[in-house]
Amino acid sequence: MTHWFKYFFYITCCFSTTAHAAIPETERNALIALYDNTAGDLWRNNSGWMGDPGTECQWLGVSCSEDQHIIEISLSNNGLKGEIPKELATLKRLQKLDLSRNGLKGSIPLEIGELTNLITLSLYSNQLSGKIPSELSHLSQLEKLSLSNNDLSGGIPPELGILSHLQELFLSTNPLGGSIPEELAELSQLRRLYLSSNLLSGEIPVGLAKLNQLTSLNLSNNNLSGSIPKELGQLNQLTRLNFFSNQLTGNIPSELGQLGELKSLHFGDNQFTGTIPQEIGQLSTLRSLSFAYNKLTGTIDNQLNNISNLSSLSLNNNCFNFGEYAFLQSLADIKALDLGSQDACQDMQNNDAIVEETRRYAIYIPYIMIEGQAYAVLLERYYPSSQSENTPFWRVKEINALDATRESQENLSTEYDLATGILHFNKIHLREQVISAELLPYTPPDYAEEGIYFKYVPDR
Repeated sequence: MTHWFKYFFYITCCFSTTAHAAIPETERNALIALYDNTAGDLWRNNSGWMGDPGTECQWLGVSCSEDQHIIEISLSNNGLKGEIPKELATLKRLQKLDLSRNGLKGSIPLEIGELTNLITLSLYSNQLSGKIPSELSHLSQLEKLSLSNNDLSGGIPPELGILSHLQELFLSTNPLGGSIPEELAELSQLRRLYLSSNLLSGEIPVGLAKLNQLTSLNLSNNNLSGSIPKELGQLNQLTRLNFFSNQLTGNIPSELGQLGELKSLHFGDNQFTGTIPQEIGQLSTLRSLSFAYNKLTGTIDNQLNNISNLSSLSLNNNCFNFGEYAFLQSLADIKALDLGSQDACQDMQNNDAIVEETRRYAIYIPYIMIEGQAYAVLLERYYPSSQSENTPFWRVKEINALDATRESQENLSTEYDLATGILHFNKIHLREQVISAELLPYTPPDYAEEGIYFKYVPDR
């Protein structure tokens, strides 16, 4: 997995502005250093910046406390370029630093670790490089650390395990290597852990089962090996669990059937063997379930009948036998179904994909060029809480790099506009018609930070 999809993010952000009296000169100098180091004259919006002393709390994205100290800088998606200045370390009262979705380069300054009142540090979707500073472990009040979609390398600092207040840790889509530190199991308040699309290896730490507040765990698109610890079945708050595209082996633990709040469960693209545990079929809350691209066996009959709310099910490329497909009668809400080929094992019948009607609920882009690299992309239907009935929504489900010399298929022409983040199609099968279409970047009400979302708008 490469990092091209950071360009898809297109989000309008509202900035906080509050008027106060003069702030300390050192804090004003820190703001000026940020402006100078990140090409402030070229920001999308620099309203108020570089104004007279005493106006700092009216500068775009700056908030101050009642005793005239800067407590927040929020400049997400504002065209910042350059490096983060170490002078920000003088903002001792700072509680929130959000410089996400910009063009920042260089390393994360070690001095950021001196901002001990920081509650939120959000630097995702930039071009930051180097290692994650272990000094970030000094941020004892930190509740959210978001560094996804950068070029950070090295390992995950085990020192992060002492951040006792941390609730959200987002490190996805970086070339981070090494193993998942056992110390992360000490983050007792952690609710969301996203480590997907890195180069992580080794086994999944059993200690993660101690994170009893965890609601989302995403370890997809790594090089993790070994089996899934059965102890993860103790995480009874989990709603999303994703192991997609690793090198995991062994049987799927039946203990995962104890996760009674799960809505999304993905085992796809691993080397799992054995059968689907009957206990998984008791997870009535599931909306999305994938076993695709493994070596699973057995007959699919009634073990999925209790998951009546499923909207997405992938069983393709295994060794299943579907018999008379009786289990499909229970899937009343299915929107995306892929049974696919079952040729992974000898002496198994070839079950071609059935239910042709479901093809209109997913879009497969067999070939698209993004900055000189070819990709195949699968978009799945997405249902936001405030969905307009006549407006289809999608999110990226799978991305696979292709040979750049491959020729595009003649029946589908796809273009991606880096400036706007819009996907253009000249032919797309949608609502039982073949039409031209545009998919625009979309931010859903229940936005998951690392998701990539689109909505449909006909070509004008």
